[in-house]
Amino acid sequence: MPYRNSTACKDFCSAFARLRKIVKAVSRKTTLNRDITQSAYCAVISHVHSAFETYLYDVLSSWLVQLYSMRAPSTSIPKSFFAYACLNSSSDIRNFHCGIVGEKMALKQVQGNNVYKVAFNVGCDCADLKQYLAGILDKKYPSEKNLELQFARFGLSNIYTELDKRGHSNYRLMLRSLSDKRTSIAHDYPCTSFTFADVVDALDAALKIVRTIDRVLYTHVCATSGSYCWV
Repeated sequence: MPYRNSTACKDFCSAFARLRKIVKAVSRKTTLNRDITQSAYCAVISHVHSAFETYLYDVLSSWLVQLYSMRAPSTSIPKSFFAYACLNSSSDIRNFHCGIVGEKMALKQVQGNNVYKVAFNVGCDCADLKQYLAGILDKKYPSEKNLELQFARFGLSNIYTELDKRGHSNYRLMLRSLSDKRTSIAHDYPCTSFTFADVVDALDAALKIVRTIDRVLYTHVCATSGSYCWV
């Protein structure tokens, strides 16, 4: 089945188009005070980062909603969901595993040794796991590390490898550069000065990251749960 954009990706692209128009309009106003221009540029970078954060939350939550509503069987649920549910079935279990090796490695270990099969019946469906999956979708600042952990929870333990392979670029560095700009705006005083080219680069990087994530997720979701889960 050929790839189709998720609803979340379409929403992001609409936000991107609006922000791109704003940047162009501001850059043409040569009489604007420099501080006003910089404020507009900073706002655009912050907004595209927020739109990226919203995209991640929406595209992953739509998959979860479909799994819950269809009471997807265990064969259509990522093993990582069972592993996450197992780790969160007890605070002692979570603290023991995650405290030693970190959550990403703990998820991998639990999946690898099939520990989750002891905690959950093979015949259970996604709705049975719901109480244990409450925190699986954190709407966190999409930093390099947070993005990696979020996708590990959804069955993509090597998200940057997948992105690099699909998009033929270094997505870890691309995301780091985008995050550094956002961090500078939020924490540095005085804030770093941005040029029109800097802002366009940030917008284009965010768009490329989202579009590539969307393609990788499409393949993963359809292979794992079926095309009905791709909304």
